[in-house]
Amino acid sequence: MIRRFVKKYILNNFWYKLLAVIFAFVLWLVVLNVTDPEYTRTISGIQVQIQNENMVLDGTHEYTVESGATIKVTITGKRSVISTMTHSDFLARANFAELSITNAAPITVTLTGTKQRYSSQVTIVPNETSMIINVIDLEAEEETEEETEEAVQNAGVKG
Repeated sequence: MIRRFVKKYILNNFWYKLLAVIFAFVLWLVVLNVTDPEYTRTISGIQVQIQNENMVLDGTHEYTVESGATIKVTITGKRSVISTMTHSDFLARANFAELSITNAAPITVTLTGTKQRYSSQVTIVPNETSMIINVIDLEAEEETEEETEEAVQNAGVKG
């Protein structure tokens, strides 16, 4: 029974059937390359550059970055454009002039170099939208250290 089925439906005109499968595969490849479909990809390791750092560093303050020093972005666009992009094609900036009361600076991401011409064809969504910093008041820290030293000296005199 199975032998008859194989002989009648599969082996009958076998070369035509094989040729049809090969033709269908080649046609699929051509259509895929001609249509250039939308593609989404995540790129990580993009260093965030700091703008207007002097807004925080006025001689009486220092800062440390708590989060947002490097970010990942999700990009969407035509496959022919997206497939060639790397982390060096992106410029991420945190502007300290727009620092919020929670010490968060907004991050903007743009394309750079030769990839800049694709800006209108690509959608860029960063995974982090702001850089969080910890601002340290140097004058208040010095006062706290002086008060601590004075309290230790007073404790030594009383004891």
